[in-house]
Amino acid sequence: MGWPTRTSSATTTSTSLTLRLDHAFNDAVKMRNALRVAYYHRQAAVSPPANPVVPDGTPLSLITVTRGHTERDEHDSNFTEQTDFTVRFDTWGLKHTLVAGLEFAYEISHVTRWGFTNIPTTNLIFPDPLRPTDMGRATSFRGRTDSFSFGAYAVDEVAITSWLKIMGGLRFDHFDTSFENKFLRQEFEQINNEVSPRAALIIQPTTWQTYYFSYGTSFNPSAEGLTLAINTAKAEPEKNEAYEIGAKWELFERRLALTTAIFQIDKTNARTTDPQLGVMINEGKQRVRGFEVSAAGTILPRWNIFTGYTYLDSEVVESLDNVGGVPVKGKEIPNVARHTATLWTTWDITDQWQVGGGAVYSSSRFANNITTLNVPWYARGDLTAAYRPVKSFELRANVINVSDERYTEQVHPSHAIPGASRTLLLTGTWSF
Repeated sequence: MGWPTRTSSATTTSTSLTLRLDHAFNDAVKMRNALRVAYYHRQAAVSPPANPVVPDGTPLSLITVTRGHTERDEHDSNFTEQTDFTVRFDTWGLKHTLVAGLEFAYEISHVTRWGFTNIPTTNLIFPDPLRPTDMGRATSFRGRTDSFSFGAYAVDEVAITSWLKIMGGLRFDHFDTSFENKFLRQEFEQINNEVSPRAALIIQPTTWQTYYFSYGTSFNPSAEGLTLAINTAKAEPEKNEAYEIGAKWELFERRLALTTAIFQIDKTNARTTDPQLGVMINEGKQRVRGFEVSAAGTILPRWNIFTGYTYLDSEVVESLDNVGGVPVKGKEIPNVARHTATLWTTWDITDQWQVGGGAVYSSSRFANNITTLNVPWYARGDLTAAYRPVKSFELRANVINVSDERYTEQVHPSHAIPGASRTLLLTGTWSF
């Protein structure tokens, strides 16, 4: 019996339950708790074409391409629990707002992949689906990952005067991952313990204007994708440093808020491949510089608007990697759009009815790290309508990608993941 006829496709099924509890013990102490349990099932069949070598001038309709084919079946389960407290108090005449909390997460991932032989060729312009009896299928990977993470954090905002505040915080993360490659009978484990500081200076010369400078760090362990291998098991976490200067103005009797910021994010311990040993080492560096502007508020008594624009200039500052003899150093970072913009507006027809809509724009992005493959820009429109029979209950309908635009959501060197087609979401919210 042959395998079903397929072209490239991916199907994801997700089931999740989220419980939230917010409670104010008094005006000075508040608690927030969130519990989430989720299960995801993903099936994918990918058939990337190879670049054909043909004489110049050959009609496209006469070009035949070879292609690869792999299939993947993945089952992921995760459990997360987060609790934090907000406490307001005074010490020595200074006003404190302290946010402290704990976060736990446990994830399990099962992945099976298959490789194929006798993959049929196809025409470049008129590709045929894979024929059912021409291919042989064999398991190429079976793996399981168990990951446990624990985080503890505290951030204190101190009002020194009515116009000057400072903020400082620390976060500790424990990340423990066990990975088993059942196909090759390999087992790897990686444990990371990291402390991430955060600080900010906030100046508020008047009640309607705010200026700030902030600094923060974070990290990315090599097992963040829930997979490990010989060449990544001993790689140290990547370190990120973010610097930001920004401002906020509340205009027209605080009906409209304008914000802007310039920032720089440095990945100072980026992974790169040792050309002699073939393992990941932390000697790379990446940088993103940019700025953003946004406006949000109520222009008219029942007209609400949010709009924003972001500019990103990315660069691989240091890297030992090269692809086909082309150095990665100096190239743009893949999947980073230089320009993005959003617009969203709603109109409260009555106290019970609301309608609205908006658009999302992204400029082109590179799919690989030598900037030879890219996907085009896209713009997508959305609509919404809501009904609130009482203040504590809301029914809302959202139409995402109302024009059924075809666009690329994610890009990879060998394939692209399309964005969702026209989607209808119906939600109900009850607050108590």
